[in-house]
Amino acid sequence: MQLLRKALVMLMGLALFATPALAQLPDRVQIRASGYTLDPATNTLRYQDAIVTYGGLTIEGELLTYDPNQRLITAEGLVRITEGDTIVAGEHLTFNLAERTAIIKQAQLFDLRQGTRLIADRIKRVSETQFQAENCTFTTCDPKEPVWEISGSRIDYVEENLGSSQHTLLRVKGVPVFYFPLLAWPTTTKRKTGFLSPGIELDQSNISKFDLGYRIGIAFF
Repeated sequence: MQLLRKALVMLMGLALFATPALAQLPDRVQIRASGYTLDPATNTLRYQDAIVTYGGLTIEGELLTYDPNQRLITAEGLVRITEGDTIVAGEHLTFNLAERTAIIKQAQLFDLRQGTRLIADRIKRVSETQFQAENCTFTTCDPKEPVWEISGSRIDYVEENLGSSQHTLLRVKGVPVFYFPLLAWPTTTKRKTGFLSPGIELDQSNISKFDLGYRIGIAFF
């Protein structure tokens, strides 16, 4: 009986994503894990050290749970979503298979094309290219020692388009410099109107009146 039960659990795990509720989705979900358990009371499967592939998207988590009734994937521990050149890592993740949306808490977003990083309390994946971040900082520098960073109560980040921040504070070397009610900048590799990344430079001269010291520049294209 114990062997039969193990076989049934294994077959259920293999057939889980072929249920009618998920068969209508355009992409096939696949899970690889070091192990899993079934909770018969809730009909949920829990996976250890799991990697989920769903179309061009990959989800990784130390502990991953799938709820077929709500069509939700939740992951805890060190979690990560990778999609093209975008990586979102955090401590907790909820992914809605039907809506293809995700919420990642205590999150960091990396846009490898732009070399940018968002650090936020909460990041929502609205679509493949659109993200919303709450209580967020944005920089292209090393986050451990950023020369400059922008913080905002909310940042909307759309790849190959624009990023915008509400109630924005620009810090240079950790010192608050400018406040903007709303700030927008291009996130595209092509030319687009908006503020460019801030720059800082040291302008020195042996003539005191021309010794300008450190200067900050915020270019607008």
